[in-house]
Amino acid sequence: QTGTTVWNVETKIGIESIAFSTDGSILAAGVKNGAVRVWTVTAGSRPVVKCILKGHIDRVNSVTFSPDGKTLASASRDKT
Repeated sequence: QTGTTVWNVETKIGIESIAFSTDGSILAAGVKNGAVRVWTVTAGSRPVVKCILKGHIDRVNSVTFSPDGKTLASASRDKT
């Protein structure tokens, strides 16, 4: 074991990919239903749902933030 669990993010749909913004304040997850879930992360507290982005019609394979943390990109099995 190489780490300590700080908190668990629970969803009823499987998570395919996760990414933190460069400053660590936002967590994004690509999920199997085609959505991207976004949480605000604050040290010492549980993540708070910021939004759920919808638009893909198949599972989201990858999520990533731009180097400045202002743009979130996602890639899906639907080829978008």
